[in-house]
Amino acid sequence: MLQYHIVPRDVHAHLFEVTMTLDQDQPEGTRLRLPAWIPGSYMIRDFARHLIGIQASCNGQSVPVVALDKQTWQLPPHQGVLTVTYQVYAFDLSVRTAYLDQQFGFYNHSSLCLGVEGFLEKTCEIRIETPPQYPQWRIATGLQRLSGEAFEAGRFTAQTYDELLDHPVLMGDLAIGEFIAGGVKHSLVFAGRQYADMERICGDLARICEYQIKLFGNEPPFQHYLFMTMVVGKGFGGLEH
Repeated sequence: MLQYHIVPRDVHAHLFEVTMTLDQDQPEGTRLRLPAWIPGSYMIRDFARHLIGIQASCNGQSVPVVALDKQTWQLPPHQGVLTVTYQVYAFDLSVRTAYLDQQFGFYNHSSLCLGVEGFLEKTCEIRIETPPQYPQWRIATGLQRLSGEAFEAGRFTAQTYDELLDHPVLMGDLAIGEFIAGGVKHSLVFAGRQYADMERICGDLARICEYQIKLFGNEPPFQHYLFMTMVVGKGFGGLEH
């Protein structure tokens, strides 16, 4: 299985650290690739330019990593567990890339998680941590949870690489509100300095969601809906997933 371990390594330097493990022999070698764009924002973004120090090993032995182009890397044939590590510079305060500082962190997996050729349609597992110096930080994501309590660090899963890319992650000292609309749980999460009347916002938003669900006339095609908001001084824009 392909596994990703994501750690906010240095909030002051704005660095996430990603460790990938692949426990399957690759007699033809392994090709890794990071997307250049993200669904909902249809421009070339070149996310790979923020990757730092990519390294690989297999069974404790270093494995060469050869860059084929700006976003693709090739590793030679190997037997045993392959481990790939790298860091990602995250200082773009937008909804399409990745951001990390002392207040909160946010990322799309298209900015952090290299895709593995031949495994794009296979299940992967994601372990997400919060900074140990910020025990009050929690995590919001729509990924299916495998371990841990709601909004806590833990293990998650995605059925395909595309599904992984469709579930961003927000972490920090989050303000969380919840309500039911159309018989489905909805969560509203704020990161950043805010003084919202959460009860009022959830009440207003519940009525909006109820109307939209009735407008389409069907059962909601989801089991949980998550609104994630970064509260910043000059923020704007949004991205649907």
